[in-house]
Amino acid sequence: MTFLVGTRGSKLSLAQTNWVISELQKENDGSEFEIKTITTKGDTDSRALFTIDQKGIFEKEIDKAVAEKEIDFAVHSLKDVPSDIAESLTIACIPTRESSNDVIITKDGSNLKTIQSGAVIGTSSLRRAVQVSRIRQDVVVKPVRGNIETRVNKVTDGKFDAVILAEAGISGCRFPVGALATSDSNMLKLTVSAYSVDGKKAITLERTGDISKPKDLGKDIGEELQKTGIAEIASNWRESLDEWNKK
Repeated sequence: MTFLVGTRGSKLSLAQTNWVISELQKENDGSEFEIKTITTKGDTDSRALFTIDQKGIFEKEIDKAVAEKEIDFAVHSLKDVPSDIAESLTIACIPTRESSNDVIITKDGSNLKTIQSGAVIGTSSLRRAVQVSRIRQDVVVKPVRGNIETRVNKVTDGKFDAVILAEAGISGCRFPVGALATSDSNMLKLTVSAYSVDGKKAITLERTGDISKPKDLGKDIGEELQKTGIAEIASNWRESLDEWNKK
C-alpha cells in the first residue's frame, strides 16, 4: 500500500518527513510512501512571522489537503500547528522531542556575550528577539526570514552579524561531513571530510584561499566535493544509518 505524505518543501521539512517515513517503515514492512510538497502562506509571505496576525500559516494548506483526501497524512513541526485544529483532523503522533535549545551562528566564533556592540542579530521569533534584547541591550535585533541555509548565508554574506536558530532545526539538516577552517595572515585554509555512515568511504579535501573571500573558498571546495563523489556517499546515508543502529 502506498501512502501520500504532505509537507512543506524546505530542506528541514523534507528531512523531518523522511525521518518520519523511515520510522513508519520499520513498523510497516511493505508499505510505500510518496512525498507531496505543498506551498503554504508562510512560504510566500515575506513579512516577519510575528507580525502576521493569522494562525496556521505553515500548515493550513497542507491540512486542507488532508481533509480533502488529496494526501493521506501530513508532517508538521509542532510549533506550526495551532492549538485548535479542525474537528475532522487529529494529531495522530508526536515523536520524542529533540533539543529545545537555541543556537547563535556567527562568522568569527563570538557568542551572545562576546559579540560586538551594535551587532545586527537576526531571528524569526519574537520570543528570541526579546530574550536577546534583555541580555544585550547594545545590539540590534531584526527579523529574518528564509530557510536555514538562507539565514546562515545572510551571516556569511555580511547582511547580519549573527542569527539565532533552533538547535533542533540545525540537527534536522544533518549529514556526516565536517569542516575545519584555519587562518594564517591573509590566507584561509579549509579542510573538509565526508564519510559514509559505515566509515568505509571517505573524501577529504583541503584548499587555501583569500581570507577576505571565504564564501568563494567554500563554493570551490563544494564543487570539488561533487566531482569527487559526495553524491554517492550522501545518497543512502539515512538507510545506512538505520542499518548501523540495528547492530
